[in-house]
Amino acid sequence: MPLGNTLLMTPDSTDLTARPPVFAPSPLLKGLDDAQISVLRAACLERDYAVGDVILAAGTVSAGIQFIETGAAEVLAVSAHGGRPVPVATLGPGQAYGELSALTGGLAISTVRAAATPTRIQTLLLGRLESLSGGHAISNVMMRNIIRVNQQRLSTVNMNYAKQLEETMELLALRTSSTRVFILVLTLMSIALLVNYFLARTPGIDVYAPEFAWSMLITLVLPSFILAWREKLPLRTFGITTENLGRDLAWSSAITIGVIAVAVIGLLAAGYPVAEKASLKYVIQYGPSYVVHSFFQEIIGRGVMLGMMLRIFDSRTWGQRQISNVAVSLMFALMHIHFGLVTVAITGVFSLLLGTYYMIYRNIAGPTLIHVVLGLAAFMLGLI
Repeated sequence: MPLGNTLLMTPDSTDLTARPPVFAPSPLLKGLDDAQISVLRAACLERDYAVGDVILAAGTVSAGIQFIETGAAEVLAVSAHGGRPVPVATLGPGQAYGELSALTGGLAISTVRAAATPTRIQTLLLGRLESLSGGHAISNVMMRNIIRVNQQRLSTVNMNYAKQLEETMELLALRTSSTRVFILVLTLMSIALLVNYFLARTPGIDVYAPEFAWSMLITLVLPSFILAWREKLPLRTFGITTENLGRDLAWSSAITIGVIAVAVIGLLAAGYPVAEKASLKYVIQYGPSYVVHSFFQEIIGRGVMLGMMLRIFDSRTWGQRQISNVAVSLMFALMHIHFGLVTVAITGVFSLLLGTYYMIYRNIAGPTLIHVVLGLAAFMLGLI
């Protein structure tokens, strides 16, 4: 329960001896009988608040224990550095606040404002209660209840803090491990880029051969997976997960069907001989290996490079995530520099689109499906 505010005895405040309020069940009143509740009612003051009215102001001292009779009150956490108050809880009928401030004279650490109309507050004035017959016994019962309730609250706060601290430490460890894997992959990609560039200019080496492509991919994937295994990174960090799998596959399937349909219509309209160029030879001969190759490409491009960058830089907004996506797409595109600038441009744009899609579901299945189907379709139609 938050600390309370200073409740001023304004002219509209009403002495409730003649018209006692109706108390909702409250843990602070546990153990009090009906007669004692009647005495407690006589020691209360009533006040109504409109929506948005401040009931308690942080930094003030509560005039008494304040019970919510009707409506609701919103608790706002106030920063010590003057930041904007943040809503942290909503209190309803029967709940109380201000008990610690009223008992100790300490200042409130949070602000409370009315969140519904009417919000009626019953403020128990401790001095008045002590002056009434049986008031001292009531105060003793309430004191025990206050200690019990705040002890339970403190225990809950400690448990939540411990859990939050544990999650923060796990996040830091995951970010550190991700950084190591990212640096390794970036280093290997840089080496592979230079090797590819010079081998492409070496007579007798066919950089277009599947064997060459596989050798380059293995030099990236194998060390990365070994380090990830040593760092105990879960598969979901690479996008290998069943989370959002159904929606991911449904949308990626729709995208591939739509893109192929539009491409075929566009090619026919441009006079491209689709019927003559179309062939299943490549699909039959290299299809299975192309599927596996594309999967590992997506693991490196989206799962490792993009996923790790998003985690390392803690990208929260869509714009921040797209900066990482552009950087990864550029690096991925430059890996194909030995195929020429046109291939670099096409690969970069394709990677950017796949990265954008990946950031929606964080699942590697969809990008892999799009990569495989569109790639095989391009080979089948003779576009590559």
